[in-house]
Amino acid sequence: MAKAARLVAVAVVVWVVLAIIGALMTPPWRLQPYDDHIALASADTSIASSHSGSGTPIGTYQVRESTITIPLAAGVSVNAIVREPVGAPGGRPAMIMLHGAGTDDASEAYGDLAPTLASAGIVTMVPDKRLDNYSLMHRDYVAMAHDYEQEFDALRALPGVDPSRTGVYAESEGTWISAVMTAERPDIAFSVIAGAPVYSGRQMTAMAARTYFAMADVPDEVSDDIEKLSLLDFSLVRFNYADFNAMPYLDKLTQPTLVAYGTLDPSMPLEQGTKEIRDRAANGSGNRNVTLRYYPVNHQMRLGSMLPAPGQQLDPDYARDVAAWIQGVAARTGADDWTTPMAAGVQPDQLFAVPAANGMTSGALSIRSLTQLVVLMAGGLGLLMLAGLAGGIAAAIRWLRGRREDRQPRRSIRLAAPLWTLSGGTAAALAVTIGYLGLVSMDAMRLTDNPALFDGGWIALRALGAALAMAWAWLLLRVRDALRTATVSMTATTTVTTVTTAMGAAMICAALAFWGLYAV
Repeated sequence: MAKAARLVAVAVVVWVVLAIIGALMTPPWRLQPYDDHIALASADTSIASSHSGSGTPIGTYQVRESTITIPLAAGVSVNAIVREPVGAPGGRPAMIMLHGAGTDDASEAYGDLAPTLASAGIVTMVPDKRLDNYSLMHRDYVAMAHDYEQEFDALRALPGVDPSRTGVYAESEGTWISAVMTAERPDIAFSVIAGAPVYSGRQMTAMAARTYFAMADVPDEVSDDIEKLSLLDFSLVRFNYADFNAMPYLDKLTQPTLVAYGTLDPSMPLEQGTKEIRDRAANGSGNRNVTLRYYPVNHQMRLGSMLPAPGQQLDPDYARDVAAWIQGVAARTGADDWTTPMAAGVQPDQLFAVPAANGMTSGALSIRSLTQLVVLMAGGLGLLMLAGLAGGIAAAIRWLRGRREDRQPRRSIRLAAPLWTLSGGTAAALAVTIGYLGLVSMDAMRLTDNPALFDGGWIALRALGAALAMAWAWLLLRVRDALRTATVSMTATTTVTTVTTAMGAAMICAALAFWGLYAV
């Protein structure tokens, strides 16, 4: 009974130590609920101007489609699909349409929106995305903006296009690029911004992940990992674009701008982003001609569900309003010349606020980079494997020499059982934790509520963490007893194996503390 009590007491101490380490790794801030909700003047999203009324209706013109090639650099060119209204008067408004993150070829993007707008008299160009300098690991938004600016100039030079009424359309990731373009090119006539992240990828990912996790009802202890992960330096995998800052470019937004969001989009700052764009345009450039619209659609401005899926229909009201707005600004409609509200649509409900970049500070022992986290986990596993190899070789040598413990004048401490238990337990706990977090993240991103996995799995992980604390206690008590007994010795091999196992297990347990297994 006394031994069991000592074992439990030491295990509790181990748990407390790991809990303290985990707490010191936790940043001193939390993603907060967003409560500064935007006021909309009307639920009706339609757009009209005192200069152009509601504009030329969609479907007025037949559409001619052609493909042109645009040189960008030595040996580099892209194709672009141009859609033109057949029979429309000359001096037409036009718009280049920038890709988001999910498409590369011109044929993959805006296959319904671009011809729909063209049928209302607006020339549209959808270029291929340049891929020789764009990858998962590397993206230079300023360089991409310069490429798109060359394509923009090619659009302006097309017959029938009015260069002074040519603008830019962007969705999602493309809005970072369009922000650079509008800041650098005052001759861009207007800007349409849909589903814009606005803030840096690091800030946005934190907000979006917390939103997805909350909507899927992921345990709070697991959701708390988001703040820790958001602080990591990802240079190990060259995510050099995670901290791109669009704010200085938005401060120079002088063009009439239409900002649109889908209220079913859980990944974007539906209210905070619109206010940021509107306020920076007004305060930075004196630009009050910013129209805000909200639609009951997802991130891709499509009806049907919160998550994008093949075959979803583009919201016809959205296409109608974009066409009417472009024709309004093409008719030189100013901020005070719109006959419809500047902010209208379905009331959005942003769940969490995007954290301020300067507020994302570290804890006292915060892991600062992905490299450090990988070293803890992979390095710990490596030490455990090295200890197991050394112990196995030593056991084989003893067996070959015919050595037996009862032939030795002094008994060797018996640490094999606690060492193997701690080594195997920590390795298994790490594998199970990574697997659990991966499955939870996938389900959360699909907005799947899975209590058996989320809650049951977390309880199981916590139990595994308690078992590891018991394994530590078993090993520590066995070593303590050996040091107190003069007739028991630790061979050099046993010492090396024990120390190496303890170091590897300690590194992995520190990683488990980072993931919150010992949070209280």
